[in-house]
Amino acid sequence: MNPAMDEAMRETGRPRRRGRILGLASVFLPIVLLLFIARLNHAPTLALPDAQVHAPPSESVQIAAIQMRWNVKDYATQDTFRARIEGLVAAAREKSTSADPLLVVFPEDVGAPLYFLGANGAVCELTSLRAASAAVAKRNLLSVLYKRFMHDVSLNRALGLALGPQVGETYISTFSNAARKYGVYIIAGSAPIPDFALARDGSAITFKAQSPDVYNASYFFGPDGRIIGSQRKVYPIPLEQAGGLDLTSGSLDRLEVFDTPF
Repeated sequence: MNPAMDEAMRETGRPRRRGRILGLASVFLPIVLLLFIARLNHAPTLALPDAQVHAPPSESVQIAAIQMRWNVKDYATQDTFRARIEGLVAAAREKSTSADPLLVVFPEDVGAPLYFLGANGAVCELTSLRAASAAVAKRNLLSVLYKRFMHDVSLNRALGLALGPQVGETYISTFSNAARKYGVYIIAGSAPIPDFALARDGSAITFKAQSPDVYNASYFFGPDGRIIGSQRKVYPIPLEQAGGLDLTSGSLDRLEVFDTPF
């Protein structure tokens, strides 16, 4: 074949191949994008225990105040976190001295390091919260950017919205199971999580953000594992405000008092 004709045929074929590639990309890229968005918007629902435990009235209550020593290794996986929390609740139950109801109280922000789930290797050597947050954001860059541009929020708020469902599910299921397993009331410290939809009777919670807000929220569990109620921190410290974690302030009007048998 004439070299000139051969070269001309190759040049003619290249645009056709590029056209086919672009055509395939125009078909599959929207599908991939839709699947990615659907995954980001997936909202698991956690069904809490069916059987309610109605504790008899009591004139007194035992209180176990837990000031746990944190270790990033306790937050490496859901299993390590659950083992740590259940171990502390078991110790409190073992040391209880009467048949009176036992209220176990965990410290504020006990759930905050759950944002490091699965990122133990990336954060364990870092020396500041800012560096650790940046490392986690890089590992979840697409979902964080999606939340940032969808809601026009800061990167730290977007990180809370992106990982909040995973953090919330681990935090709530862990303390619910521990309360039921050991038959205790638990005030579960707090965790920076979005506003989730809670069933009126505390029997289920859906881990889908109801708004672009992320709160420093605390949950109160009964000995049946159900959620009695929750509170949001009203006056965040500077670290939690804009320029820091960028958490939303709770409202004084939404603070509640909960009935207990003691």
